[in-house]
Formats: sequence, structure tokens, C-alpha cells
Amino acid sequence: ATMTNDHGETALGLACHGFVPACEAVIHALVKAFPSSRNHVNSFTETPLHIHLNMSRSYHVDPSPFLVRQLTTVDAVNTKDRRGYTPLCILGKGASESMTLFASCIHFFSTPTSHESSNIDNYKKCLHVLLDNDPSRESKTQFLRDLLHFPKS
Repeated sequence: ATMTNDHGETALGLACHGFVPACEAVIHALVKAFPSSRNHVNSFTETPLHIHLNMSRSYHVDPSPFLVRQLTTVDAVNTKDRRGYTPLCILGKGASESMTLFASCIHFFSTPTSHESSNIDNYKKCLHVLLDNDPSRESKTQFLRDLLHFPKS
């Protein structure tokens, strides 16, 4: 896992960019074989955990609690990416965005079953994993700021 591409991505980081059915199995195998690669940062100062949460947010899909559990370490939870975001910040932004009317429209038009929407339980499970790994005070403060934008219902 010490080999990287031009952007400093390890095999684990690259696997976290994908949303394919085998993704969880591949990531699990890579974490088991190269556990230290969970803390490796690419040229954007992103750990594999950052990448998974950012990809979930970008593609308007819920993060995988299984993958978050696999990718989380105390170091990864407290690493800031080039924008200054920790994984907790990214999770808060993703949760806030996923519950908006715009996100509901995306889910309505992109899924075969129109009743399908974001599962807040996935965000709660991911949140518990991140909080169990001692995020910094600054990270928790930013997360709470992001929750202020959470739609009221």
C-alpha cells in the first residue's frame, strides 16, 4: 500500500473513489492487508475516509457505515483536507445536504422506487463511529455548525 499514483493515492484511496458492488469487499481486504494505509493522505490531504465521505456527498448517496467503520482511525478522524475539513465536517455537510428538497428531487428522479430517500440511520451510524475515535473540538464545533443548516421537519 506504499505505492501511490501521481496524486499520492494508494490502492485503498483509489478503491474509496468507486461505487461498485465489490467495493466493500475490496476495501475490507485492503484494510486487512495494509491497515496503515487508512492514515495515508493523498496530494489533496485526504485520507481514504475523506474520499469515501466526499464521494458519497458528490454522488448524493448515503455513506456506508461499514466502510466508515473500516476506514476510521483516530488519526484519520482528525486529519484536515486541503479545505480544512475533517471527516466529521464532511459527514455533517453531507447529512445536511442529503435531507434537503433538492436531494429529495434527485432521489425521486434517479431511483426506480420513488419512495426511496436518504437514510438518516446511515448518518447516525457513521457519526457514532467517528465520535468514538476522538475527533478534535474544532471538528465537533464545525459539525454542529453544519447541523444548523439541517432542514427542520
